[in-house]
Amino acid sequence: MSSPPPPYRGEGPHALWHVSEDDSINRFEPHRSATASSDELLVWAVDTRHLPMYWFPRECPRATFWAGSGTSAVDRERFLFGASGRVHAIESAWLDRVRSARVVAYRLPAGPFERHPDIGAYWISRQPVEPLERVELGDLVAAHANAQIELRVVPNLWPLWERVTASTLEFGGIRLRSAEPRPPARTPVAAEPEAARTLDRLGVTHARSTDLGSGLAPQHEYGVARALKKRGDARNARARRRAPAHQRRRKRCCVARPDWESGQAPS
Repeated sequence: MSSPPPPYRGEGPHALWHVSEDDSINRFEPHRSATASSDELLVWAVDTRHLPMYWFPRECPRATFWAGSGTSAVDRERFLFGASGRVHAIESAWLDRVRSARVVAYRLPAGPFERHPDIGAYWISRQPVEPLERVELGDLVAAHANAQIELRVVPNLWPLWERVTASTLEFGGIRLRSAEPRPPARTPVAAEPEAARTLDRLGVTHARSTDLGSGLAPQHEYGVARALKKRGDARNARARRRAPAHQRRRKRCCVARPDWESGQAPS
């Protein structure tokens, strides 16, 4: 049994809701949902605890996740930064639409509904339902902030979603078919032969990186430079030991540090 999301600030009492961008609904008729796994005609609702998962335009893809009883401390720190709250992630292409959307929540009578047997967040009715109340949700970004639910914006949902679903977090994905296409798979790039031979001579382990055309990750390029410098220093030391005493004094020089090291911005 999965753990429900944690309570949010201003949650209110348990109730059943249907969220829509249509503010003129007077009666909900049973129908077959386009994403349902069966052909049964139903009216769908969510409870108050899960209501924030619908503080979005209908077609907005979102990944929601939170810590459950089985979530590891490592995953709490990795995805939630050690907090116990919940996260709603959307793609940056949808942010303006979320900001400008006008969404209403219809409160429905509990009597005709029963909990969905497979999905704990949902409730279903097999008969028509008339709403008891219509609530304007207002600014959806502000609603998240007021509820202390993190609204995380990412360029593409799939990398985050794949990591979340492979973790010990609880999660739910909605309208993911509307998300941006999955980014292409990253394939390792072999080190350039000359670079690889240099690494072999210096005893530096080869790095594989898809971010650099040379095949060397930045930290390993830095490692090569340090190894080369170390080898050059060793050669100079041997040469100084072989030189006459009056020639062993090292010349002093001043070298300006590059901007990234000194902290000064380039002019």
